[in-house]
Amino acid sequence: MSPRAPALVRGLEVLEAVASSDAACGLSHLQQVTGIPRASLIRLLADLRDFGYLEREEGVYRIGARTRRLLAPGDRAQRLIACAESELIALRDQTDCSAICFGHVDGVITALSKHMHPAAPSMQAIGSTSKRPSGLTPWAWILWWEGRCEALTPSIPRGVRGHYKRTGVVYDDCAVIPFVRRLTVPIRSAAGDRIDGFLALGGNPLLLPDEQILPAGERLLASAQRIAEAMRRLG
Repeated sequence: MSPRAPALVRGLEVLEAVASSDAACGLSHLQQVTGIPRASLIRLLADLRDFGYLEREEGVYRIGARTRRLLAPGDRAQRLIACAESELIALRDQTDCSAICFGHVDGVITALSKHMHPAAPSMQAIGSTSKRPSGLTPWAWILWWEGRCEALTPSIPRGVRGHYKRTGVVYDDCAVIPFVRRLTVPIRSAAGDRIDGFLALGGNPLLLPDEQILPAGERLLASAQRIAEAMRRLG
């Protein structure tokens, strides 16, 4: 069936290609995936960027704020995206790591927004959802320790819980994914009785050396507190 609005269909194809990618997309990659002629693709990308559906940085494209809001389920997730945006950018720039925000509702964890560092791990795809938390993710470890999910498989690496108790930050030192270091903190409700989401950094031993673990964790905690306060003000 021929589309009644070919430009709209092509624009949606571009959005789908970018949203489903684990990393930011360059022009050549998008042309290969969508089959859209280069000149037409450039115009579509410019329009999608101008209207906030895509973001362009250093020659590559990732989903923009308006697309993240479309992918996010529920009002709380929308508020979390808005409150986390500037914090994610600052964390990426200050730590040279990828920064990502997850939403959490009734045990379901959803990747809501992220800002990637070009040399760091890409982390989870935006919109990806875990309905049964896995023992392979630091954010699920927090839910398990606080009695908010069932027992996890596989088991949590030794020593991780002790670091969390001492600092409030979960530190995964390449225990799950080789050469990938992850730091994670919860984003709590104003009353402290609910975990609304998680803030995480993804790096490697070169970008996130031993001496930077504690300072990066402190930045992460401070960002999570500011996000929680902004959420409280929004109601």
